[in-house]
Amino acid sequence: MLEVSTQFKKKQGKGTIDVWWLFDDGGLILLIPYILTLRKKWKDCKLRIFTGGKVTRLEEEKLTIASLLNKFRIKFADIHIVGDINMKPNKESWKFFEEMIEPYRLHESCKDLTTAEKLKREAPWKITDAELEAFKEKSYRQVRLNELLQEHSRAANLVVL
Repeated sequence: MLEVSTQFKKKQGKGTIDVWWLFDDGGLILLIPYILTLRKKWKDCKLRIFTGGKVTRLEEEKLTIASLLNKFRIKFADIHIVGDINMKPNKESWKFFEEMIEPYRLHESCKDLTTAEKLKREAPWKITDAELEAFKEKSYRQVRLNELLQEHSRAANLVVL
């Protein structure tokens, strides 16, 4: 834990800062890592930009992002347009997610109505079956994003989402 707390105090050496630009926020998510690369301890790190895009327009979207970064005068090493960001995660990742949230599940559909209501009152922070279903698509996206982060940014010095 101590090593993590001193991460920004030591020289990083050659490496990358991976920026996952998932939503248009006006470029702030790009500005902060770029400013870091201007500092002495991070100057050897290169920016890699990752963003979602349509599989049929990967090159066009890459050129659009490059043009935008040039307008912002942000130097970057590479741009990756990830076309499969909205796919369902693989079965192993989804199983891991389900196992991870299992202690926090209510499972009210497996209980009678009175018991289920009592459990909801006693533990309102637990995940209901309805909540899990309502946020299933969002959960798929987050689990898929975790897969992509592990695949592309595992060796990065810093990952910014």
